Amino acid sequence: MLKRLAKLFPKDVSRNTFTERGKGISLSLGGIVSELKAKELLPEDEKQKDALIEALAMRVGGKYTEPLEIIAPVCPDYSEDGIGHGIGREAVGAMKATRMILGIFRNITRDAIKLKIRILIADTEDDIPEIIERSARNDIRFYQNCCRDSAIAIDNGLNEESRNTTSVHTFSDFLGVAFRETQYRFESLIKGMMSGDDRLRHEISDISSRRGKKYHSLLGRPEKSNELTIRYMAQYAALAYLMRKRSPPPLIMNYGTPNLDYLNAFQKHERLRLPDEPETILSVISYPVDR
Repeated sequence: MLKRLAKLFPKDVSRNTFTERGKGISLSLGGIVSELKAKELLPEDEKQKDALIEALAMRVGGKYTEPLEIIAPVCPDYSEDGIGHGIGREAVGAMKATRMILGIFRNITRDAIKLKIRILIADTEDDIPEIIERSARNDIRFYQNCCRDSAIAIDNGLNEESRNTTSVHTFSDFLGVAFRETQYRFESLIKGMMSGDDRLRHEISDISSRRGKKYHSLLGRPEKSNELTIRYMAQYAALAYLMRKRSPPPLIMNYGTPNLDYLNAFQKHERLRLPDEPETILSVISYPVDR
């Protein structure tokens, strides 16, 4: 841990000063990392672990005074009967993970590292007529109202400690039109890459096969030309792009899905990034969801 931390502090900090300071920081960060690992919330990827440790160290060390921001995107309250007004399964998982993370930080850092958690309802399907027809009575306004009602239900369902550090938004309210515009850019990029990238084509085919039943349920038919597979890959890449533009960049908290890889897409596919996208590795905390 100390070797990782040594890279994060200015060279004009004396060796002795860093050693004493670093030992204290290292103990706190080591405790956080150990607890996250015990709760199965620690990223497995080494570069993502480094990004997490750096984000923590910069705050304990005083470089950043802002709270550590964690972005948790979740689906609306979908069920076999369509979209609802309540708390979806992914949101339940995000709320549980939020409580665990807040408990870890409170017990170890004693508020030395403050958190700001944002749960985002993905009200992002109103441009697909089949999904609106099947899930929302063919009524876009009803769909949008359900997503906003879900945000209110989640906020009302937070315990007191979580409410002090957590806000709930829809994608539309928090990200505006930038999300959809960026999603479409990534969709075009992915489609353009497919003809010359066998590995990417295999990944798309594999995800489509694994999630075919879910996509059939959403559309009422099999997906065509991997349309939803590419779309959701692009959505994860778009969210990551916009989060990289934030300073400092947040952590991402998301349920376990094959699309998590596309939050750091250029780690797997060098060309799968937009021209103005920073090459920042985002640390991703993954949590389970009861199905």
